[in-house]
Amino acid sequence: MTKQTLAIMAFAIIALLGVGMVSAHGMGEIIGLSEDEIEEFQSVNEDIRTAVVEENYADWEAAMQERVAMVEEQINEDTFNSIVEKHNDIKGFREALAELREDGEVSDEALEELMEEYGIEHLPFKMRFQRWMNNMPKPFWHRGAEKTAELESE
Repeated sequence: MTKQTLAIMAFAIIALLGVGMVSAHGMGEIIGLSEDEIEEFQSVNEDIRTAVVEENYADWEAAMQERVAMVEEQINEDTFNSIVEKHNDIKGFREALAELREDGEVSDEALEELMEEYGIEHLPFKMRFQRWMNNMPKPFWHRGAEKTAELESE
């Protein structure tokens, strides 16, 4: 293998581990892992990343074996059913939210009711960002146009 190929592979592995660390907590909640189990999974991901950075195959292999064992413990019907249930909750939440949007009835209260009904604890990032953007003050040129229209209507 060339150095460029190795560099690309190392970068891909590190990126994959980074995604794994970010998603470990969310997936851990879905499949019912305890906080300690989630922290252990994240610790193993950190061990894998460290081994790659330090180019230590033995440590990488040991951490990967530990990670595989942790994942194998979760391959069962209960875990699958938990994932399916959460998937259906999220799907129902999105469909109900789409109906509210079509009817023009989206409000913080309605959103909170839907989240409670479907067991959604945190809004997806995209929705949080959109809500944040919608609550930002409008730029001065928009406020000026609104003010002009307001004055013209009087």
